[in-house]
Amino acid sequence: NRVYGPPRGKKIKLFILSGQSNMVGQGASYQLDDAAKKGNDRVLMFEQGKWQPLRPLRKNFGPEIAFGRRMARAWPDETIGIVKQAVGGTGVLAWNPRWTAEQADRTGDARKGNLWKALTGKVRDACREADCEIVGFVWLQGGKDMQKVDTGREYGDNLKELVQGIRREFDVPELPFVLGSYRAKGMPDDLSEMAEKVKALTPRKGAYYVLQAQYEAEKKLAPANMVPLVDIEKHPKDVHFN
Repeated sequence: NRVYGPPRGKKIKLFILSGQSNMVGQGASYQLDDAAKKGNDRVLMFEQGKWQPLRPLRKNFGPEIAFGRRMARAWPDETIGIVKQAVGGTGVLAWNPRWTAEQADRTGDARKGNLWKALTGKVRDACREADCEIVGFVWLQGGKDMQKVDTGREYGDNLKELVQGIRREFDVPELPFVLGSYRAKGMPDDLSEMAEKVKALTPRKGAYYVLQAQYEAEKKLAPANMVPLVDIEKHPKDVHFN
């Protein structure tokens, strides 16, 4: 059995990817090109307890495929590693460093278990299997917290706890954080003073608070980058990106 990893004397550039359904991935794997379906030894994922070429393992794939390719172009002499842990329809409290079933259940997620433990445990296992340098944290989540005003209002604080927790846990205080934030067509990045307008555009009572917190995360969680998700194609009759 081949063991995948970085060349001697080098480390895998490891990216943590996490979030809910659009991070789980809703793209149809059969539509990928052959190179993406097969993968290669320079862009890896940690799955089934081992490093292996990044490729779709199921009928659907997520943003990790294009992301891994792009990072490989940015770092032509490095091995890129993706550690992804994502669960659809889940609130940010399910990933809280001080996880409790009671808190996770505020968004109905206690039955999914302690996702902070699941995420950090997977990253630790990946680092045990090969020399790694954790270089980025990518987050795509927020829809579940938009459903209620109270979780919406708290979203910024809860997100901060997660990001700072990851930076502390792996001793990377300046770990870059990138998050996607859904924007309806014509909606600006900064929604300050626009609560009524946003509320008119969506039935989700906490949406305004989550979206504004995601915008503010760029400054509050620096180094961070908020990517507005505008005009990304969706499946017909579905909320998910295709």
